Amino acid sequence: MDSDSAMPPLSKASDKDNQSRRISRILSATGVLPLLISLAYTVLGEPDPTRNLISVATMAVFIALFLIFTLREALAHVTLILALQMLVATVMSFVPGVKDAFYIFVVYAVLCAEIGMALPLRTATKWFGCILAVTVAAYVIAFGPISGALIALGNAAGFFFFIYVGNLIHESEINGQRSEKMAADLRAANEQLQALNLQTQHLAIVDERNRMARELHDSLGHRLTVAAVQIEGAQRILASDPERAERMLRTVREEIKSGLTDLRLSVAALRAPLDEALPIVEALRRLASAFEASTGITVALEVPDTVPALSQNQRLALYRAAQEGLTNVQRHAAAGKAWVALGVTAAAMVLAVDDDGRGFDSTTPSEDGFGLRGLQERALALQGQLERGRSAHGGARLAFSFPLATGGSA
Repeated sequence: MDSDSAMPPLSKASDKDNQSRRISRILSATGVLPLLISLAYTVLGEPDPTRNLISVATMAVFIALFLIFTLREALAHVTLILALQMLVATVMSFVPGVKDAFYIFVVYAVLCAEIGMALPLRTATKWFGCILAVTVAAYVIAFGPISGALIALGNAAGFFFFIYVGNLIHESEINGQRSEKMAADLRAANEQLQALNLQTQHLAIVDERNRMARELHDSLGHRLTVAAVQIEGAQRILASDPERAERMLRTVREEIKSGLTDLRLSVAALRAPLDEALPIVEALRRLASAFEASTGITVALEVPDTVPALSQNQRLALYRAAQEGLTNVQRHAAAGKAWVALGVTAAAMVLAVDDDGRGFDSTTPSEDGFGLRGLQERALALQGQLERGRSAHGGARLAFSFPLATGGSA
């Protein structure tokens, strides 16, 4: 996974969560303003000093509890604060006897918004029922049965609206917390994936080094050992049997030439096998040409006119299949000619390598070596398969295939 592409969405999610919290705090803080306005409006319109004192005292307690509520994220018992505010609001509704619907409406509107922001909607609805009962009683006492009931029921819609809006803010905060947790989990998973990716790359490098070391040891190392032994033998019999020494030196020359060929193949495998902009057909042509020049084995290349669009992994797998097939031809087949065919069907790509040599030998160790095992792993990764068998040309056949998901050409 690419960390650069993964992190921006997480950052955006975190910004949205912070924005949601800021909006919630702003709305909470602005609730003080209508409370102060309603208090001033009531005090100025109420000539009784005792009622004014009660109104100021109860409103001061209500505002203090409201300010405490704004810090609800750090509170352990938010419901207790709401219950105390409900108690103070009930006192404010009955004890002063203030005949002002605006005063009572503002107090309970703010309380409903707090309930919606702090509690789930189902629980907040139960609180709404209590508030409705209290306000109906307060309005009936203050304005009479008919007028009081009508005013209470009219305000009930407003109270529920504030509960609902507060609940939207509550859900937004919950979703924000979930989003932050998910973002943190994704960041942790992304870091683990990066670590695993680095570990996989390291293991792949180690495995490739081990494979190349084994190939160099089995091919070049073997040939140089044979050459060294032949040279020592030729030195010992050079004076007594010069003709035999000359034959041994010719053997040394052939071994060195074969060793150089193996070295060229190994170096070619270590180089970048496929440029990102190089089509698979052109890559196979270069591979076949280089193989012919290095080994003297003729390669007949068969490719289609058009090739479906392939991913980098698919193109690399096809190239490696051709490379491994030709390497086996050179090392084990004793062939004079090889055929490399790239085939396209409606549902699959097939890369086949045939030769006119001696065919597969079940006793040949290389058939269970790194090369074919690596091809088998590539085939499984692409949901494809690797097949070996007898070629129509008399030698061995290696077929690598995988299904195609989409069409197009490249």
